[in-house]
Amino acid sequence: MKGKVAVVTGAAKGIGKAIALELASRGARVYANGRTEESLTDLLVEAADRSLDIVALPFDVANEVEVERAMGKVGSMHYLVNNAGICPYLKFEELKEEHWDAVFAVNVKGTYFCTRHALAHLVAPGGSIVNISSGAGKTGGAFVSMPYGTSKAAINNMTIAFAKLLAPKGIRVNAVSPGFVSTRILDEMPVDQVAIAQDIPLGRIGVPGDIAPLVRFVLSDEAAFLTGQIIEINGGDVMY
Repeated sequence: MKGKVAVVTGAAKGIGKAIALELASRGARVYANGRTEESLTDLLVEAADRSLDIVALPFDVANEVEVERAMGKVGSMHYLVNNAGICPYLKFEELKEEHWDAVFAVNVKGTYFCTRHALAHLVAPGGSIVNISSGAGKTGGAFVSMPYGTSKAAINNMTIAFAKLLAPKGIRVNAVSPGFVSTRILDEMPVDQVAIAQDIPLGRIGVPGDIAPLVRFVLSDEAAFLTGQIIEINGGDVMY
C-alpha cells in the first residue's frame, strides 16, 4: 500500500482507529476522520510515535456539505473505509423518531455521502471501498438498538448496489461485517460479555485488531476479484 491514499471515517477509536493504523503501517497515507480534530488526538499521537503517515480530517459524515468539502481537500485517493457509526441503545418501545433519524443520518446517509463525494476523487480503475457493517444487519440484532441493526442492513444493500454500479469503472465495493467486538458500543450495551464469549465457538469476543487486517486485505489488490460481498468476521458466532 506504499504510496496509496486512504480515507477512514470514524477513526478516532475502536475499529476505525485500528484500521487507520493498519493501513498506515502498510505504507498508505491515511486521512483519519472524526467529528473534531480533538477527538483524533490519541490516534495522531500514536501515529507520530510509530512514524506513520496519518492526517486528521475532521468533518461530520451526516453533513453533505462538510463531506464534499473534506473529500475535495484529500483529492486523489485509492481507498475509502466507511466506518463511522452510532448505536444509542434503547428498547424498541422507547424509540422515538429522533432516534431513528440520528442513527440513519450517520450510519446510512453518512456512508452514502462519503461514497458519493469520494467517487469524484477515487482512482479508477483500481479504487476500493469497504463499508463496516455488522452481523446485526443480517441477524436482526435483537440485543442491540433496532435502528442500528436496520441501518446496517441498509448498508449491506447499499454495498451491493454500489458494487454493481461501479464495477464497470473498475472500482470494488465490499462490506466487512463484525460480530461482537470489544468497543465502546459493546461496552454500552446491557449484555453479559462473559456469557457472550462463552457462546462464541472461538471462545472470545473480538478486538479491533481482528478486524483491521481483513479490511486491509479487502481493500488491497490481493482481493482484486472481490466485489459486492458482505464478509462476516465473528469468531464463528454465526455460521452461514
